[in-house]
Amino acid sequence: MEIPHKVRMGGHTITVVMDPKLAQTEDAVGLYEHERLRIRVQSDMLQTLKEEVFIHELVEAACVFGEIELDHSQLQTLAVHLHQALTSSEGSS
Repeated sequence: MEIPHKVRMGGHTITVVMDPKLAQTEDAVGLYEHERLRIRVQSDMLQTLKEEVFIHELVEAACVFGEIELDHSQLQTLAVHLHQALTSSEGSS
């Protein structure tokens, strides 16, 4: 799966940034910054981990826009299953 540089959600453009220092500066491998409309993903991970983190942050962004309250384990479960569906379906890369 190719991680895009930008995604559209709720009429907004969210920038996606691969950040080699995210884990050191934020103690996280992914981060959605709503005030900046930006998703940051730790860049020095395996591709499948980056994809999963990207989808996790995308779901988090959708929850913010939709005012949906999910606890972290629910969000993570949803992201893992979406990642599998998007990367293992016929026709996916």
